[in-house]
Amino acid sequence: SLSQSLDLDPEQSLATQMGGGVDFDKMFTRFGFSLGEKEKRIREFSGGEQKKIQFIKLMLEKPDVLILDEPTNHLDVESVEWLEHYVRTYPKAVVFVSHDRFFIDQVADVVWEVEHGKLHSYHGGYTAYREAKHQALLRQEQAYERQQAEIKREEDLINRFKHKPTKASFARNRQKMLDRME
Repeated sequence: SLSQSLDLDPEQSLATQMGGGVDFDKMFTRFGFSLGEKEKRIREFSGGEQKKIQFIKLMLEKPDVLILDEPTNHLDVESVEWLEHYVRTYPKAVVFVSHDRFFIDQVADVVWEVEHGKLHSYHGGYTAYREAKHQALLRQEQAYERQQAEIKREEDLINRFKHKPTKASFARNRQKMLDRME
């Protein structure tokens, strides 16, 4: 996964530590660097540039599960578009956390949400997630309203029969049922 710190020696050049190669050079320039910048020491790159370098290093390792935390931060529009294509065509699993709704819509097959300690999955991107979530909330509200109507009906029934000797047992049983209702 993309960690918070770059595990390269800040005093050595990028070329010394990462080498080169066609794949590295292609990604390096794709992220807005010039090939001459490979000779710079790591500490000479800004924090955002170091994150890009770390990202390139991770992608070149081609892990079975690519884990990304806010991958579009510090990237320009062209780099984000390239990343969208890269993630969509990555041959293995990609798991990412992002607040970039457009990026989620472009690349996600499944959105996972943690709510009240439970994990829920929604197929599709951010827009599909929002619609499915909205529909689920509507169904939940309708179920709640039906339950409240049922509780009211049961309470009326209990109140009507609880004082009648022949129906008191019936009313107690209904009250027990009502007490167990979630």
